Amino acid sequence: MNFSYHVEGYSVRHFVAGIFDRSRKPTTLSYAINFFLFSLIILNVAAVTLESIESVRARWQSQLTAFELLSVFIFTIEYLLRIWSAPENQELAGETGSKKRRAYIFS
Repeated sequence: MNFSYHVEGYSVRHFVAGIFDRSRKPTTLSYAINFFLFSLIILNVAAVTLESIESVRARWQSQLTAFELLSVFIFTIEYLLRIWSAPENQELAGETGSKKRRAYIFS
């Protein structure tokens, strides 16, 4: 399946790859997204730590669970975007898009 959407002369897949590919020059958007993802990881560590305290868990269980589910959803979307855009990454081994995706998944 070949998606051929284009944004400013580049495919959307190329644009998405530019956000996640560390070998490319970082952009303001890639910094912002990576900062957001890093912050989300830190907040998840804090949430898991707080959830281990019985009084906090009793009071905030539903909010902590909702935050965890939202985080899993965001990280799943991120991972799927990385897999989808893997063929644009020149550093991955493979001659075809599916081989580059497989190389990313098993890296």
